[in-house]
Amino acid sequence: MKGNERGRGVINHMLMIVFDPTRLNDMSHTRREMDALIDYVLASPPISSDEPVVTPGTPERTKKADRLRNGVDLDAGTWDRLVAAAGKIGVSPPV
Repeated sequence: MKGNERGRGVINHMLMIVFDPTRLNDMSHTRREMDALIDYVLASPPISSDEPVVTPGTPERTKKADRLRNGVDLDAGTWDRLVAAAGKIGVSPPV
């Protein structure tokens, strides 16, 4: 391409425009509008009953709650490497 050579690297462009909502509106009104939009999105029918409609952050909050309740699953190799690293600094693994 003449005049628009990009080489072999990955090019990723981003434009971000950030507004301070407190300068545009009363935050109580903005919060009500946001809540109404979220309710509208969550009322959408899911594509599959196995995959409910969620908002950004919901999968992460769900996973965090599960990990706090049940712990974090680690495969044996990862656990062994953690125990070895702890041993190098004098920390004994839990029993």
